[in-house]
Amino acid sequence: MNISVHTLSGTGTITANGGGFEVGGGGGRIAIRYGSLTLDQANIKALGGQGNHAIGAKGTVYLELK
Repeated sequence: MNISVHTLSGTGTITANGGGFEVGGGGGRIAIRYGSLTLDQANIKALGGQGNHAIGAKGTVYLELK
């Protein structure tokens, strides 16, 4: 996911989490380029999926002030 904005604000979430059933899938990638960021960075996640036998690896979150 690639996001380029002047201002990123609000109370929502941005996620690229992996799925899972037997084996969890890896998290995805998020790149955000912004001029102003007031969204809580804890609301931006790329977690590994939960599987019955294995957990997927975390993805990446990249933040860049432009």
